[in-house]
Amino acid sequence: MIASYCTDALAEPQELRWVLRKTDDAINVTIYKFPDVAVSPDLPDSDGTVQVPR
Repeated sequence: MIASYCTDALAEPQELRWVLRKTDDAINVTIYKFPDVAVSPDLPDSDGTVQVPR
């Protein structure tokens, strides 16, 4: 599993965490949203809200 982090320093201090999982020939991407980047690095992925692409 590989996770990357994305924040916007000029907006609300939130975190978007991208989790990539490889299964067979596919790569699944799940994006989790955390409302407060000050505490989210210590939280598991399951504590975030799953973001659905539009």
